[in-house]
Parts: sequence; structure tokens; C-alpha cells
Amino acid sequence: MLDYHLRMNRAIFVLWVVASAAWGQSVAALGPPRWMAAGAMPEARSNPVAASHDKALRAILERIRVLPVLNPPPGVYPKASLSFLPPEVSSQPPGSVLMVGFWPPKDVRISGSGLRPAGELSHLLFYLNRVREDAFDRTHWSDSRGSFYPVPPKLADVQGFPVYQGYGSAEVSGILVILPPGKELFAPITQERFHLFAIARLEKQIATAAPALKRARELYDAAITPAGRAALETRIASSLESYTKNRPRTPEQIRYRETELRRLEAQEEERLKLEASPDTNRLIGPLQQDLVKARQAFAALTAGQKPLPACHLVHPRDSGIPQPVLPETPACIPIVAVAPFIDGARPGASRLISVERYWTSLQTVRRGLDRSERYIYHHLNVETVEALDWKAVAAGLAPGPAQ
Repeated sequence: MLDYHLRMNRAIFVLWVVASAAWGQSVAALGPPRWMAAGAMPEARSNPVAASHDKALRAILERIRVLPVLNPPPGVYPKASLSFLPPEVSSQPPGSVLMVGFWPPKDVRISGSGLRPAGELSHLLFYLNRVREDAFDRTHWSDSRGSFYPVPPKLADVQGFPVYQGYGSAEVSGILVILPPGKELFAPITQERFHLFAIARLEKQIATAAPALKRARELYDAAITPAGRAALETRIASSLESYTKNRPRTPEQIRYRETELRRLEAQEEERLKLEASPDTNRLIGPLQQDLVKARQAFAALTAGQKPLPACHLVHPRDSGIPQPVLPETPACIPIVAVAPFIDGARPGASRLISVERYWTSLQTVRRGLDRSERYIYHHLNVETVEALDWKAVAAGLAPGPAQ
């Protein structure tokens, strides 16, 4: 048995030596670290907007290529690709994205006369004229004019440009936003709009709950009819019969049992009575109270207050319930929407850049992960974003419509 284990260990060692030699040969075959060929944007050949986006993103890519931190690439094989993003809804402008990844040798393969990545890593994503608004929105509040939500907190800034907190996956936990000088990503909505939304939302919730209220009324009405009373007596008699069927019971036990049954039936009837009234229904009652308060608050707004910026005070029952208050209210949170940054006259103009996965990589680096092959791309994601001259990039963006 010992000889068998020795032979197996020797065989495993030989295989490891052979595999290591082959790996060394494959790394040598890759040649020195360098940029792989960039993926093209096919739509740029026929779509003028895509062609304009392609040109703008390639200008950013060229800025990345000449950064000192990537010259020469520190043990990685960078690759970029560009994609056009058609509008997902009619109100959304077309956008594009530049993906940049820093691939370690173990995840690079020789393909024909070039190299290709083979594996997974966290690319840097540079979006043009597109920002993942859904990452900022935890409330899902919207009206006929679009979505709005409590203003996302600023986590940090890069050269004066904000990194906004996102929600959902780690990849959008922080989004860097680049806009032309003097432009802001978010614009406040008005007090009037937010108040009317809060009222309409409560009215909709009450309408949705109306069938449950109707059913509660039907149950209560049925319970207090002669037939309902007779059914109650039948239930009590059946229960007492079962109680005395299998073993002897004293008269005191039977009377106590009947008293308890009638008490429980009375409690159930009282519950049905409360549920049958809109004022005391567990669901509609609080909504009705909130609706009265919301209408009173809106009626109290003066003509001068209606255009003021909306503000939200977190509701004590549920943070997702809109609770409009005046902007000077302590601890209130401004309510905003993404400001218009695209005009219909020049849909291909570069107006905005948002960067994803920089913040994720920054948090990873801050946890103390080293620059080994396994984690090097996180370090390069951070160093690339922080080394770019974002003020120069922003100066080249078109100003867009007035805010």
C-alpha cells in the first residue's frame, strides 16, 4: 500500500511539473503585456448617433491608453470594447458604453494572430449619455412625468465630481457622474407635484383595498342575520357535543366551555364589525387617516410654496410612504429627478458620463487586498479612474439644455 501511494504522489508531481512547464510556455507565447484589439461598435457604420458616441468614447479610451500607470501595462493585458445602447423606453436617450478590463496572463488566450480574454473580471464601465437611474431609486415613486426619489447621498468625489450612492448590486453601490461645468445630475421636483403624488398614491391604495373591505362587510352582515345567529348556535352545540363525547364532563366544565366559546365568537364578531368599517379597517383605516392629512397639507400650501423644492420626512410607519413637508423642515430629504441633459436637436452630442465599478474596486482595495494577479484589476480600476483628467473630459462635453 505504501508503494502505491508513493507511485501516485510521484505521478501527481510529474503532472504538475509538466503543467507548470506548459503554462510557462503559454505565458511566454503571449508576449509582453499589451493592449488587446478593441472591440468595435457595429452601429457606428450606419447610425450617426452611434458614430458620434463611438468617437467620444474612443477619445476617452485614448486618454486611458496613455496614462503612466498603464505604460507599460503592469503584468496585464488590457482590452476595451464599445457598445451602443438604444433607448429602452421612449423617454430615454440613446447611450453607449466603453468597457475596459485588465486581464491577467492566466485569462488570456492566443486566437489567430491576436489575443482574446478567457475568464471573468470586473470591467470598468464608462457610460455615455446614460446613467443607471434605477440604482438610485429605492422608492419606485413615479407619476405621468417620470420617476423621482430621495436624493442619493454623495459617498465621495473624484477631482470634484460626485460619486453617488446606488442600491442593489455591489457594482452600482457607487456611481461616478461627470457633467459639464455648472450642470447637476439631479433637479428638485416641486412641492405641488410631490403633494399631488402622495394624494394620488393613497387614493390608489384605498381603491386597491376596496374589495377586501367589501368582503369584510359581507362577512359581518352575514354573521348578524338570523341565519348567521342560527349558524353560531349550531357551531357552539357541535363543539359542546364533541367536548362531552369521549369523556365525562361536569356541569361546571360544560358551562365554562360554553362561556368561552361564546366569548370567542363575540370577539370574532367584533373583529368583523371593525373590519367592515372603512374607519376601523386595519388596512383602509390608516390609509384613510393618511389621505385626510395629505389633503389638508396640500390645501394648506400657499401659491408661493407650491413651486418650492419638494422634501420628504421619513414616515414613522414605513420609509416608503411619501410624506411631503416644506424644505425648511428639520431632517427632511430633498426629492429629485434626473435633470434633462439631452435635447432632441442634437441626440448624438456627448452630455454626460457615468462610471460604474470604480467604487466597488475602491472598497475592495481599501480592505487591504494585495496587487497579486488575482486582485490587480481592482487596483488598476481605481488608479485608472483617479488618474484620468476628468475636468478636461467634462470640458469637452456639450452643455445640453438649460436647467
